[in-house]
Amino acid sequence: MALASLKDVNENILIEGFNDLVKEPSAEDMAALKNAQRSLEKFFADQYGVTRTILNRRGLALKKAVYLEPSISVCGIESGCRGPGSKTITPARAKAKLDFRLVPDLTEEKAEALLRARLERNGFSDIQVTRVGRGYDPAKTPIGDPFIQLVHRAAIEIASPAPVDLIPMAWGSGPDYLFTPHAPCCIMVNDSDLETNVHAPDENWILTSMCNSMAFVALVAERMAAT
Repeated sequence: MALASLKDVNENILIEGFNDLVKEPSAEDMAALKNAQRSLEKFFADQYGVTRTILNRRGLALKKAVYLEPSISVCGIESGCRGPGSKTITPARAKAKLDFRLVPDLTEEKAEALLRARLERNGFSDIQVTRVGRGYDPAKTPIGDPFIQLVHRAAIEIASPAPVDLIPMAWGSGPDYLFTPHAPCCIMVNDSDLETNVHAPDENWILTSMCNSMAFVALVAERMAAT
């Protein structure tokens, strides 16, 4: 019941105050997603065998949900007797692990506080919330920033004739938030082949991609020195 109360059937997050911290995507960000040539439908089908997304989102709606909207996922649930043999028991305890994907202004501390308040308000005060390690706050640099534009132009030059997409935010986690208060340097560049199987046991990197990566970094440094 506690887990089911966090979202409705249309994937809307029901935690009070959560969506108040989520800004509407800018026209600039939506235009960038619309112009992106990469098909998420094809990527998910090729990489994971997924042919139908939640709510059957496609095209721009799918890109917006993946890149710009927060999410809550249940990673796993643990309860009951899991050892050998049969046991006629009623479990007294259960554990669940949740993953929160955050967006700017919705920090880790705020998300945890809102979750605790939601559970307390809805009669789940007996549930203990424990943060697993230290997560990452969201980070974002406006795609119109001169540095982002410089990097984008350099990527187009190095990657040509391959397409280069400029995405407002990317999935994944990292410590970028430590730097964005001091400089507009929150940017992630993926210059490798999409079939590198990142984080998998057979993760790989094609040597030609490595050469292009070195050339790209050198070009960015050269262009920055000239500004």
